[in-house]
Amino acid sequence: SADKLHNARSILADLRSVGPAVWERFTGRKDGTLWYYSALVDAYVDAYGADGVPATVRELREVVDQIVAEA
Repeated sequence: SADKLHNARSILADLRSVGPAVWERFTGRKDGTLWYYSALVDAYVDAYGADGVPATVRELREVVDQIVAEA
């Protein structure tokens, strides 16, 4: 989850600096990339259970939520 958190932070930073053109870097473009990261968070939460979610997964959820809000 730490690697995915780093990647999501990079996407958010690039989205803020480059704008919507950031989605051209991804095979799934905007919709596919947003789906992937949202599904990833859901899978982590399911795997750990609601009470055992590590801090990295909680932060990943926050970053993904920010990406979705700004996309």
